[in-house]
Amino acid sequence: MKMKDLSRRWAKHTVAIGKAIESDLPRLIGQRLVPMYKQNFMDESFFGTRWKEVQRRSHPRRLRSGRLGAASRRRILTGETGNLGRSIHYRAHTASVTVYSDVPYAAYHNGGTARLARRQFLGQHKRVSEAVERAVREELTKILKQR
Repeated sequence: MKMKDLSRRWAKHTVAIGKAIESDLPRLIGQRLVPMYKQNFMDESFFGTRWKEVQRRSHPRRLRSGRLGAASRRRILTGETGNLGRSIHYRAHTASVTVYSDVPYAAYHNGGTARLARRQFLGQHKRVSEAVERAVREELTKILKQR
């Protein structure tokens, strides 16, 4: 390969990598992280670290019929509507991504308060870092294999 061809190819890759960093990767990373965070609701944990049990399930109320009420069987933080779990979205910016919940009480559950136990579902974790690294590696490999 001649130097001129190599130089052209490198310039093409440089442009593609810049585009990936600025727009493609933030979108790709957001698309990968949102389902991971939503899975925390299904698992009732933060990537394997179980949430504190809720009182409604540890001391369930019985209906007049003697059966347990739905609240005693419902997953933690799902509520009657499931809004909190469905509220996780991402917003891609130039060279960054924000994964967030748009319900006002999300931060209280995620971080805990004096009265609410912390039941984290968003935040930094080893599996999040690994997913980001994997996305970056895959995208760069795809770009560098292009001719």
